[in-house]
Amino acid sequence: MLRRDTEYVLTWNAQNHSWLVRPIERDGDHIVQIGPGGTQMGDPAWANTVSAQWAD
Repeated sequence: MLRRDTEYVLTWNAQNHSWLVRPIERDGDHIVQIGPGGTQMGDPAWANTVSAQWAD
């Protein structure tokens, strides 16, 4: 489950056709991964609207 008070990086995993979610923190100009490795999850709710716009 994603938390509202945490910033995440989403990476598309083309091999598994899924999103990889990694929690991060900002340290000045650097992004630092926090916690365990990424977690796979299904498409976010906005994914269908974005892909439909690209199809136009």
